[in-house]
Amino acid sequence: MMTLLQTCIGLALLYFLASLLVGALIEYIAAVFKLRSRLLKQALDKMLGKAEVVLDYELVKAATPQQVAPEGGKLSGGAKALQAVSNVFAGSSSAPSYVAPALFASAVLDRADQTPQASQLVALLSAAPSVQQGGVAALGQELEGWYNEAMKRWEGVYTRWTQAISLLICLLLVPLMNIDTVQVAKYLWVTPEARAAVAQKASEVIKANEPTNKQTTTPASAENDATSAAVKQQAVTQAQRAIDDLNLPLGWKDGLSWQKFGQGWQAGLVGWLLSIVAIAAGSRFWFDMLSRLVNLRLTGPPPETGPAKS
Repeated sequence: MMTLLQTCIGLALLYFLASLLVGALIEYIAAVFKLRSRLLKQALDKMLGKAEVVLDYELVKAATPQQVAPEGGKLSGGAKALQAVSNVFAGSSSAPSYVAPALFASAVLDRADQTPQASQLVALLSAAPSVQQGGVAALGQELEGWYNEAMKRWEGVYTRWTQAISLLICLLLVPLMNIDTVQVAKYLWVTPEARAAVAQKASEVIKANEPTNKQTTTPASAENDATSAAVKQQAVTQAQRAIDDLNLPLGWKDGLSWQKFGQGWQAGLVGWLLSIVAIAAGSRFWFDMLSRLVNLRLTGPPPETGPAKS
């Protein structure tokens, strides 16, 4: 029973860390290609007719961090390659990927005369009874609420994009890293030392990631994509290192070649498919599953109930 439980813990830990890597890659790609900034500009264009009504507002510019590049000397070879790609696409742009509702309301109130859509929005919200009673302060609150509701719809567009790109990354990442569920399960099943090590590692990972997985995803500031790319690049490197530290039979011995890939495809197709499906479930799912398995290991199975004595 304990052998099976520890093997399941090892697989769940691998899936959780791999899904963290996929999530970090998605966010890094989004930052490199400025997807959030582009989406925000598109949304503001639709809302106000011209995004510059908000983006060129002095308070928005002041709240937007300037481009920050990570220190390349501390990065691995793969991370340095990602940094080079980031530098090409980041350029000198410091467009925000998020604008706080209060700044949006302030910008629209100060610059509503710049576009017909902005003027119509202010006129429409000004007609509300609560605004007529509360004045400018109430109008600002109405603008903030309207902006929040509008951005929820645009956030859905981003979410659908991330779901599609997540599956694509899984399809590429699993074969490249040779994450073969069947081989890993066999290794854990016959190697008690590896099972004990990953079980201990699982408890440490849960403690380290519990606050992150309990919090809700809300934008914290008007960070720009260049700044975000620097942070996400480090997250990719850390996730890759965490998987390597498991010391499981992953990757390709002596490097990857087309011949090895062809042989691995024939031998590991089932294991790859199982890994792709599992990792695509996401880090939140596997964190919850891993927590349950670790708790079950710590508490142990319930005692067996013997026959009643007369």
